[in-house]
Amino acid sequence: MMKESKYNFFFDIPKKLEKLIAYNSRTNALALIETKDYEKYKSYIKKSISIDDEKLIEDLKRGSFLIDENINELDILKYNLLNNRYSSNYLSITIAPTLDCNFACIYCYEKGKRKKLYMPKEVQEALIEFIKSKI
Repeated sequence: MMKESKYNFFFDIPKKLEKLIAYNSRTNALALIETKDYEKYKSYIKKSISIDDEKLIEDLKRGSFLIDENINELDILKYNLLNNRYSSNYLSITIAPTLDCNFACIYCYEKGKRKKLYMPKEVQEALIEFIKSKI
């Protein structure tokens, strides 16, 4: 048994009344779907009327517009988030060499912490070595 993804979006295409844009925000799948096929899809979801077009079913599965009943998409998103967060496949760092900034940006995380502090030479060198070790 299949169910509808919670992350599906369908958009009308101006001047193309026979097709819609299908988008799944979890998988980033993007497709064109004919209106008649979209109606079959909605009938399956809302009324459990089976889809007799095997290619349509496969296409909907491929884009994750239809997923297995036992799949928990929120668990998949959590897994992907944690997997990316703790992955060593890439490095993302923020370097703040000083707190002595006079731009006074409203979004700054250092609001109210402005001081004449500068990153010591030893920290700069250690940072460079750390980045080299991760390359």
